[in-house]
Amino acid sequence: MMKFIFYTLCISILMACNSNTILKKPDNLISKDKMVKILTESYIARSARSVKNINNDRNINYLSLVYKNNGVDSIAFNESLRYYTADISQNEEILKLVQKNIDEEVETLKSENDAFYDKKIDSLEKAQEKISEKKLAILKNSEAKKLEEQVDSIKKNKDNLFSVEISKLKKDLKDTVSIASAEKKRKYIVRINQKLEELNLTKNDSINKQIDTLKSRHQKELEKKIEEFKKKQENITLDKRKKFEQQKFQ
Repeated sequence: MMKFIFYTLCISILMACNSNTILKKPDNLISKDKMVKILTESYIARSARSVKNINNDRNINYLSLVYKNNGVDSIAFNESLRYYTADISQNEEILKLVQKNIDEEVETLKSENDAFYDKKIDSLEKAQEKISEKKLAILKNSEAKKLEEQVDSIKKNKDNLFSVEISKLKKDLKDTVSIASAEKKRKYIVRINQKLEELNLTKNDSINKQIDTLKSRHQKELEKKIEEFKKKQENITLDKRKKFEQQKFQ
């Protein structure tokens, strides 16, 4: 598009040229350097017509601003253009300088545009990273609470399961008061306590095994959720990055 506009500009200049006619130097002749500057800015102004301005408008004619900023009017410009283009050597020199200026300006604008969007993309990625960290912490905290509740439920269920037998053994310990023989009483207490200890060990072992199984399953599920979460956040960041990158060419 930019090359097309430049070629259009060149054709316009060439059409103003009449190599068989020697024109008189205009009284208000614009200097060659200034002419190159105006033609360069005219090219940029033509290119800018397809770009939205700060008011979100397109197709604005900025050529009048070019003349105004350079302190010339369209009459002085057109007369100077006809004078310079009447001389092919001067015309070619001017066009080469205009092309050089445009190439430099385009390269500068491209570098500035790339730097601007690189900065926006970098800020986006940092912001998304903070959001992801916060959401990930919430996810982990929620899963930790869920695991804690499940562990408490296991302990409670095991306590209920073994409560009858443990209560019975504790009741048997109280009943030792009815045993007259001290030796029999001692042996009975030892035997009951051994049963209580074995029963508690069995209960705790059952609880620990069930909790270990639960934690192992929970860890796998958590890792899967984290992986899915990270993938989702990466896709969100990638989509936003693509939109920023597309804006470079709008």
